[in-house]
Amino acid sequence: MIPKFEAVWNWITTLSLWRLAVLVFCSFLGFRAGTIATRSLSDWYERRPIAAHKWPETDLDSAGMKVRLKTEWSDLLRYQFEAVPRSDDYAFAFDLSASTDPSAFRFYVHLLDESGFELCSLKISPQRGVNGSGKITRLSFNGSDTACERKLYKRVTKWSVSWVAPPLLAIKSTDIDKTPKPEEKTPASHPKTTPIPSQRKSAHQAAIVPAPGDSNGQNAAEQALDELFTGYDYVETHTLETRSGMSFTIRRKGEQDVPLYWRNGDKLHIECQPHAECLIDNSRRGESVHATPH
Repeated sequence: MIPKFEAVWNWITTLSLWRLAVLVFCSFLGFRAGTIATRSLSDWYERRPIAAHKWPETDLDSAGMKVRLKTEWSDLLRYQFEAVPRSDDYAFAFDLSASTDPSAFRFYVHLLDESGFELCSLKISPQRGVNGSGKITRLSFNGSDTACERKLYKRVTKWSVSWVAPPLLAIKSTDIDKTPKPEEKTPASHPKTTPIPSQRKSAHQAAIVPAPGDSNGQNAAEQALDELFTGYDYVETHTLETRSGMSFTIRRKGEQDVPLYWRNGDKLHIECQPHAECLIDNSRRGESVHATPH
């Protein structure tokens, strides 16, 4: 027997029963405390915070936007997401689409490992952010996710994003501010007409005016009228509305983007034929669309 161990054993055998019990109990407490401390240290090491990381900006060329992402891990994944117009040329369409239906913008962030396999994913329904002029200049969201564990997050090396959003059209700021000059007149192809006094406007009917070439106003084959533009539902129904309450649906897909840049109060010249689409001309923009009246 090893001398030191033999000495300890001889000392233990000299202890009374209660002293031996106290010694065993204290040894158990020491072992238990050491186990708890070791486990706590291990848990802290596995859950220690990971500093915030700003990921490279992603350009969504086909959507007319660019997106940014910042993440950190502290007990759970926290993130900051932001979508902005790709350039100043998309700012007007971005503001218009986000004002009309912000829920139409949805983003899905994918956190990937070095090989491109997805480790965590985030579904984002952003909120609108406005500048001092009341224009919507960004869509952003601050959130957290409990499903992305630390052992997964620390393997993330890159990110990607998929999205659902209305298409944005590029338009120069000079085109947005373009207004008709004081001497500008209605195009000769659409001479300004005057409503027939005997006809009255109702909530859903505008005054009918004589068609060009019919001085008596008796040509029922074609009707023409002047109206003012008040709004356009691009996201759902593609319905154009006028000041008098008339509405028209643009069914030709190639023309559904045209009224996006028409402004409230623009002068419209409308020509309709029975059982056919109406031709609606915006004199300020010099643009025309075909639409079905309601």
